[in-house]
Amino acid sequence: MAMRQQGVLCEAVASQLWMSLSLPDDISRDEIEASADDLIRAMAYGAGEATIEQKLKSLQSEQFAMPVNSLAIKQLVRRVCDLVRRTQIGDGAHAAMRKVS
Repeated sequence: MAMRQQGVLCEAVASQLWMSLSLPDDISRDEIEASADDLIRAMAYGAGEATIEQKLKSLQSEQFAMPVNSLAIKQLVRRVCDLVRRTQIGDGAHAAMRKVS
């Protein structure tokens, strides 16, 4: 995946985290983007939805010290995983088209 596309994906996932999780008031954009990047890397190495859900619950309760909303996290997992998969599928289609050209 190209660096620019990776950056846009990271921002999109970070935005989903920002809108869906209960976050402390002092959280920084860099912290959210680092968490998003960690999730994207985990999915790139084959982590499934259950693993991503556990990572998000841990992030919410341990790193951010906020209560876990399991329903919100389940919905977030679906959105984030779909977003990352679509990006990976699109990236694969672009690579295949480049080989044909």
